[in-house]
Amino acid sequence: MTMKKIIVTTFFTLCFVLTSYSQDTTKANYEEELKMTIVFENAKRKNSYDIIRLYLTNQSKTDKYKIIMPGDGSESAWREPYIYFTADFKDENVKWKKLEKLGSLRCGLFDAEWQKDTITVNPAQKIQIYEMASENIIRFFNISSSGTIRLTAHYDYKQGQHAKEIPKDYKEVIEQENFENIPSFVLTSDTIEINIKK
Repeated sequence: MTMKKIIVTTFFTLCFVLTSYSQDTTKANYEEELKMTIVFENAKRKNSYDIIRLYLTNQSKTDKYKIIMPGDGSESAWREPYIYFTADFKDENVKWKKLEKLGSLRCGLFDAEWQKDTITVNPAQKIQIYEMASENIIRFFNISSSGTIRLTAHYDYKQGQHAKEIPKDYKEVIEQENFENIPSFVLTSDTIEINIKK
């Protein structure tokens, strides 16, 4: 093969790689290529908390994805993304049943500027996106006896549409920028089981 042919072949190969790497990603791409996992970690010291962590892995070998990292207020859907948990429960005598989620009270302050929390997840990259003491998650479910809880995590991004009932000043901050370049998408994690003692 001549040097000219080698150069031309290399050029077209490089163009194909760059096109694949920088292509626009859709909701379907996000939900197919991004995988969320949930991990429970026991406290290693006395007077410390068991921790639940969420990780996000980009399974694509070529495409990178922009996402919004969760922040203060994500658990209440006051800002993007909405991070929430669903749960099933069983004790020694009954089958798995869905748990009712209890309401919660919190202060009115939160991190409204979710736009600044945009990051890029590169091909094959795995990052931690969320961390919370497990008791702060479990206590929002109606559990009256000892047993096992099965937790599933959800990441729900709606381009700023989640925040509905917040102060006007915060709405102005949230709506100041257009984030249509990141499509709305939802991720659901695998499940973990945690033993509960009452």
